[in-house]
Amino acid sequence: MNDRATKRTLLWNARVVLPGRIAESAILIEGERIARILDSGADKSIKSDEVINLDGLTLFPGFIDIHIHGAVGVDVNEADAQALKKVARFLAQNGVTSWMPTLVPDSDPCRASLLKRPFI
Repeated sequence: MNDRATKRTLLWNARVVLPGRIAESAILIEGERIARILDSGADKSIKSDEVINLDGLTLFPGFIDIHIHGAVGVDVNEADAQALKKVARFLAQNGVTSWMPTLVPDSDPCRASLLKRPFI
């Protein structure tokens, strides 16, 4: 089998939510990225290291949370880089692929200090 970076996995027999429709499809993943979305009639013998039958489960694209004050006990107004990473891991495990930490209204000095804080 190939290493993780180049592993090819075929997710077979899935309902896939696409723009404007839900399709019976298969998804080919190469490494950690979706390489192709295939019609349900596609040949199951596509070269892959692993084939997983999803038995008709529905796959959604990653969700984007554009307004979040925190999660898992972390308040973004008080969070440091480590705490924000904790929130990011939690969100990723629950289908959120992008998020925008949202500050709670606070005093001007507090908000200014938050915006100057290094997070990397």
